[in-house]
Amino acid sequence: MKEYINVSVEDVLEMMRLDHRVFSVLPDEAKTLELCKAAVRSDGSALQYVPAHFLTPDICLAAVHHYNTSAIKYVPEKFRTPEFYRAIVENSPGSLEDLPPEAITPELCLTAVSANGHALEYVPKRLKTADICRAAVEDCGSALRYVPEDLKTLELCLVAVWGDGDALEYAPKGLKTPELCWAAVNVSGSALQYVPDELKTPELHRAAVEDDTDLLSSAPQEVLTPDFLLGLVKSSCRAACALGKIPKSLKTPELCLAAVKKSGCALQYVPEELKTSALCLAAVKEDGDAYKYVPEAFKIQELRRAAKKQDG
Repeated sequence: MKEYINVSVEDVLEMMRLDHRVFSVLPDEAKTLELCKAAVRSDGSALQYVPAHFLTPDICLAAVHHYNTSAIKYVPEKFRTPEFYRAIVENSPGSLEDLPPEAITPELCLTAVSANGHALEYVPKRLKTADICRAAVEDCGSALRYVPEDLKTLELCLVAVWGDGDALEYAPKGLKTPELCWAAVNVSGSALQYVPDELKTPELHRAAVEDDTDLLSSAPQEVLTPDFLLGLVKSSCRAACALGKIPKSLKTPELCLAAVKKSGCALQYVPEELKTSALCLAAVKEDGDAYKYVPEAFKIQELRRAAKKQDG
């Protein structure tokens, strides 16, 4: 066995990477505290092969760190204290699922969901209180999906959608009020898909599009008024490039000019029949790279100079 005595931590970890059983056959006299810590961090089940004189609460916590909760069964009973379990869920809230039932207390559940709202999924039904559910959705709005139906209130749903608009999906239909839907869509335009049809007003559609211009292609025609579209393309470079998602029939010279002035490369989405020398010049003045979208007929010396000056 002497050939193991001088083995390095790096060598053992490399061997464990190839075969996790290596640590189990290593003699105790070759195991140092440093090696044991490294081994259990690499593979929590290695805890069962740690010599008794190296077993401490810290090394046990290292073994179950990062969702490696299968190692809990190798933790000596004397270390399984409320403080130990709390430390586990603080590091890995989802580990609540693997803790012994007798270890799961309301305080422990609150610790878990406060660190990661999705840990509410693993809170026993008997312990899902209004306070624990609120803590969960305050951390992560989409944790609303794990809240029992009888605990879902309008106030709780509002808290959820303020954190994640798409949490509207998990709100009961009876609680989907105009106020709740407005809050959700203003946080995330994609939440529009979870709004009841009878509440989808033109104003709500516009709020959704302003947040997520990908929704332009599916927005009803009556929503896309000239004034709204003009304001939209002027609002940001990203919105200007949404010109490509606006129906061709709604693209006016004024709208296209506003778009290319905000983002020159929006020129690629301007219909050919609306591309004028003035429009192309405005585009390359904003972004010289837009020159590649200029029709050959307009690639005159003035445009070349403007593009070169703007973008080398």
